[in-house]
Amino acid sequence: IPDWCKTFSLKLNQISLKEYRKLDGYIIINKLWENNDTIEFSMEMKIHKIIAHPYVERLKGKVAIERGPLIYCIESFDNNESGMDFSLNEETEFKIQTDNNLIKGVKIIKGKTSDGKNFKAVPYFLWDHRRDSSGQMKVWINQKYLDKSLSREPIVNWDKKLYRSLEEVLT
Repeated sequence: IPDWCKTFSLKLNQISLKEYRKLDGYIIINKLWENNDTIEFSMEMKIHKIIAHPYVERLKGKVAIERGPLIYCIESFDNNESGMDFSLNEETEFKIQTDNNLIKGVKIIKGKTSDGKNFKAVPYFLWDHRRDSSGQMKVWINQKYLDKSLSREPIVNWDKKLYRSLEEVLT
């Protein structure tokens, strides 16, 4: 189970499976297997804001956008309305959309800045992959009203992680 996956479901032969164990990031299913048994493992890919480790001074008060295993970035090419130096609110809502103009309809994220302008984020791996798209790119975005003391949380709570979900830190 990848570390980014907080919610998942398992089906055995199309029937929801509730009896399993988790051990060291793996799912263990004890069963007498038959030839045509099938397992379906579905992982929910929620959008999260993440913050950097407290030792990274330059990223205090900033967040990045993560969806599943992907980090997203904003490019000047897509963000004429909002520019590149905007902030997000605590309540910023994100919407997933398929962009058929990008590689095989990749999923993009859209939202509104703290001053109500639209912005678009693409998976980081797609940065600068479009014709005539050279320009600025940013992963770490200002978070309006983000208490910079969050990054002063005891280092032991970080368990050797470089970043953590903002939701996880706030709870």
